[in-house]
Amino acid sequence: MDRKTHWGAAIFATCLYGTSFGFGIARDIGSLQDVRLDYAYTSVDLFDALNTFTFQMGF
Repeated sequence: MDRKTHWGAAIFATCLYGTSFGFGIARDIGSLQDVRLDYAYTSVDLFDALNTFTFQMGF
């Protein structure tokens, strides 16, 4: 095995985050314009999965 292959394997072995996916919804609700709700899920090797929610409102 050459150094280049070994270097790539070492980086891959220390990667903490795995697969990620998410989705978002954007709507106008009454006088509020551009209301958004986003969700993202990321698998993590050492801890529980990372769940991220984002809520945004435009006026």
